[in-house]
Amino acid sequence: MEKLEALRNRPPELPFHMLEGNLPQGAHFIEAVPSLVDELARILKIPRESLDSSFDSLYLVEKALKKVRPKRRILEIPNLFPGLVAYAGEVMRKATGGEWFLTEVGGSIHEPYVRYGPGGRYMNPWLELYKSITEPGPVALHVLVSVEVPHPDDLKPRVTFVNKEPDDAYETFGELVKDHKGREVYRIGLRRRTK
Repeated sequence: MEKLEALRNRPPELPFHMLEGNLPQGAHFIEAVPSLVDELARILKIPRESLDSSFDSLYLVEKALKKVRPKRRILEIPNLFPGLVAYAGEVMRKATGGEWFLTEVGGSIHEPYVRYGPGGRYMNPWLELYKSITEPGPVALHVLVSVEVPHPDDLKPRVTFVNKEPDDAYETFGELVKDHKGREVYRIGLRRRTK
C-alpha cells in the first residue's frame, strides 16, 4: 500500500524528446554535417570516398552497422547517430537538390530536415532512423531514405526497390499496388531471397 501511495505522490516526469542527448550539435547541426559524415566513415571503417551521397552507398553503411551490437549502441557511440542522420539527409538532399533547415523544439533540441521543391516540402532524416534503432528489426537505412525521397517525375515516394545485399537470406522490397478500392498504395515487405 505504501508503494502505491509513493507512486501517486511522485512528481510528474517531464516529456522526453528522442533527439535529447542524441543530437548534441543542436543549432550547429547543419554546419557540422560535413565533419559528421567524415566521422561516420571513420567510426564505421568505410573509405570516405565511398560515402558519395548515393542510394547505393547506404548499403555500405547498413553492412557496417550490422557489426554494432546490440544495435541500441548506435545511440551510445559518440557522433554515430548524428553521423547517420547527416548522411541520410545528404543522400536526400543530393537526390532532390534540397537544403537543410532546423526547427527549434525547445532548449538545445533542434530537429533537422531537408526542404525541397515548390511549397517547401520536407523530408525527415532522423525520426524513422531513431525508431529503427530502438524498436525490433533491422536498421534499413536505404528503405528509410527511399520512402522519404520523392520520385523526380511525379513526386510519389520512391519505394520500388529490392535490397541487393547478397549475404542476406532475406530481402526488403517495395512495390506500387492497387488496394481493394482500386487506389494506388505502396506495399513494403520482407521476403526470403530466391537463389
